[in-house]
Amino acid sequence: MNLVDEGLPQSTSEGSLKTVFSQFGEVCRVKIVTDKKTKSSLGFAYVWFNGEDFAQVAVTEMNGKFLDGKFVSVSMAKPGSCKSRVKATPYQF
Repeated sequence: MNLVDEGLPQSTSEGSLKTVFSQFGEVCRVKIVTDKKTKSSLGFAYVWFNGEDFAQVAVTEMNGKFLDGKFVSVSMAKPGSCKSRVKATPYQF
Protein backbone atom coordinates (compact mmCIF):
# COMPACT_ATOMS: atom_id res chain seq x y z
CA MET A 1 0.00 0.00 0.00
CA ASN A 2 1.28 3.45 -0.89
CA LEU A 3 0.93 6.57 1.33
CA VAL A 4 1.45 10.20 0.47
CA ASP A 5 3.04 12.33 3.17
CA GLU A 6 2.66 16.07 2.43
CA GLY A 7 3.92 19.17 4.21
CA LEU A 8 7.43 17.88 4.84
CA PRO A 9 10.22 20.29 5.75
CA GLN A 10 13.38 20.37 3.61
CA SER A 11 15.31 18.74 6.48
CA THR A 12 13.27 15.51 6.42
CA SER A 13 15.17 12.51 5.05
CA GLU A 14 13.96 9.24 3.59
CA GLY A 15 15.70 7.45 6.45
CA SER A 16 13.86 9.45 9.10
CA LEU A 17 10.52 8.80 7.37
CA LYS A 18 11.26 5.08 7.26
CA THR A 19 12.04 5.13 10.97
CA VAL A 20 8.85 7.02 11.86
CA PHE A 21 6.53 4.95 9.67
CA SER A 22 8.12 1.59 10.59
CA GLN A 23 6.31 1.75 13.92
CA PHE A 24 3.11 0.90 12.00
CA GLY A 25 4.47 -2.02 9.96
CA GLU A 26 7.20 -3.07 7.57
CA VAL A 27 8.18 -0.20 5.28
CA CYS A 28 9.39 -1.48 1.91
CA ARG A 29 10.42 1.83 0.37
CA VAL A 30 10.37 5.59 0.91
CA LYS A 31 10.73 8.21 -1.82
CA ILE A 32 10.87 11.95 -1.18
CA VAL A 33 9.81 13.70 -4.38
CA THR A 34 12.35 16.27 -5.57
CA ASP A 35 12.54 18.97 -8.22
CA LYS A 36 14.31 17.54 -11.29
CA LYS A 37 16.49 20.61 -11.80
CA THR A 38 17.34 21.72 -8.27
CA LYS A 39 17.06 18.30 -6.59
CA SER A 40 15.39 20.01 -3.62
CA SER A 41 12.44 18.41 -1.85
CA LEU A 42 8.96 19.35 -3.07
CA GLY A 43 7.63 18.73 0.44
CA PHE A 44 6.00 15.36 -0.07
CA ALA A 45 6.94 11.71 -0.12
CA TYR A 46 5.61 8.26 -0.85
CA VAL A 47 5.91 5.47 1.70
CA TRP A 48 5.35 1.85 0.70
CA PHE A 49 4.22 -0.77 3.23
CA ASN A 50 4.03 -4.51 2.71
CA GLY A 51 0.37 -4.57 3.71
CA GLU A 52 -2.67 -2.35 3.29
CA ASP A 53 -3.62 -2.75 6.94
CA PHE A 54 -0.28 -1.19 8.00
CA ALA A 55 -0.85 1.71 5.62
CA GLN A 56 -4.34 2.37 7.00
CA VAL A 57 -3.01 2.48 10.56
CA ALA A 58 -0.22 4.85 9.50
CA VAL A 59 -2.73 7.22 7.88
CA THR A 60 -4.92 7.19 10.99
CA GLU A 61 -2.01 7.73 13.37
CA MET A 62 0.12 10.20 11.38
CA ASN A 63 -2.33 12.45 9.52
CA GLY A 64 -2.21 15.92 11.05
CA LYS A 65 0.72 15.08 13.33
CA PHE A 66 3.76 17.26 13.96
CA LEU A 67 6.84 15.86 12.16
CA ASP A 68 10.24 17.56 11.95
CA GLY A 69 8.75 20.92 12.90
CA LYS A 70 5.69 20.89 10.62
CA PHE A 71 2.20 19.43 10.61
CA VAL A 72 1.92 16.78 7.91
CA SER A 73 -0.95 15.45 5.85
CA VAL A 74 -0.89 11.68 5.30
CA SER A 75 -3.26 9.91 2.93
CA MET A 76 -3.51 6.87 0.71
CA ALA A 77 -2.01 7.52 -2.71
CA LYS A 78 -4.21 7.32 -5.75
CA PRO A 79 -3.34 4.50 -8.18
CA GLY A 80 -0.70 5.64 -10.66
CA SER A 81 0.22 8.75 -8.66
CA CYS A 82 3.79 7.57 -8.16
CA LYS A 83 5.57 6.43 -11.29
CA SER A 84 8.14 3.93 -10.10
CA ARG A 85 10.87 2.10 -11.97
CA VAL A 86 10.98 -0.44 -9.17
CA LYS A 87 8.49 -3.28 -9.31
CA ALA A 88 5.83 -2.38 -6.75
CA THR A 89 4.98 -4.66 -3.88
CA PRO A 90 1.36 -5.84 -3.72
CA TYR A 91 0.48 -3.03 -1.29
CA GLN A 92 1.76 0.50 -1.74
CA PHE A 93 0.87 3.97 -0.52
